[in-house]
Amino acid sequence: MAEVARALHKFDYYVDYVENRLAELEEMSQSWDSQSAEDRGDFLLEWPVVEEMIAAFQRFLETYRLAPGEQKRYQQVVERIAQGRAIVDDLWKRSE
Repeated sequence: MAEVARALHKFDYYVDYVENRLAELEEMSQSWDSQSAEDRGDFLLEWPVVEEMIAAFQRFLETYRLAPGEQKRYQQVVERIAQGRAIVDDLWKRSE
């Protein structure tokens, strides 16, 4: 039972982390042109850390079976990740 609780906590942690970082990305993209070049560069250079956390989340899911409610939440996160990657690509282009 404790193992299930730890896995659920870990799932929630990953989802919350990714959702929070994607929200930051959306906010940053809206104010991109008013950000300093240094802040834009820092943001883009730090994004691989988020990508690594996403990869860790996906590795975790290889061993964790999602409940139906978790599956729905995960699918929503996957859609947001795809949208986030498109935003990051656009921000790289805008910063060139």
